[in-house]
Amino acid sequence: MAEILSDFPIKATAAKVFQAVSTPQGLDAWWTLQSSGLAATGSEYELGFGPKYNWRAVVARCVPDREFELQLINADRDWIGTRVGFVLAESDGVTQVRFYHRGWPEANEH
Repeated sequence: MAEILSDFPIKATAAKVFQAVSTPQGLDAWWTLQSSGLAATGSEYELGFGPKYNWRAVVARCVPDREFELQLINADRDWIGTRVGFVLAESDGVTQVRFYHRGWPEANEH
């Protein structure tokens, strides 16, 4: 299976970064156009990217201020079942973010 992996620092607390990657308000600021959901394992999220892209995901993992993962359950065919996640580690006001998007059926350029 193909994966997307990225590791980068953000000059902010882990709590603030966690809010940005796990709450509808945070997601709408950088990824989605309109989303809804609750940051709790098993909760469903609606991820709106435009008229033809109203996707759904389930929170597969949620450890406040440390880890957040969504598994796509309704999306473009090659996204279904994939997992988008963030692992956070804070040190001296800087949070190291390990981003992943795993479970792609194959590598592609879509």
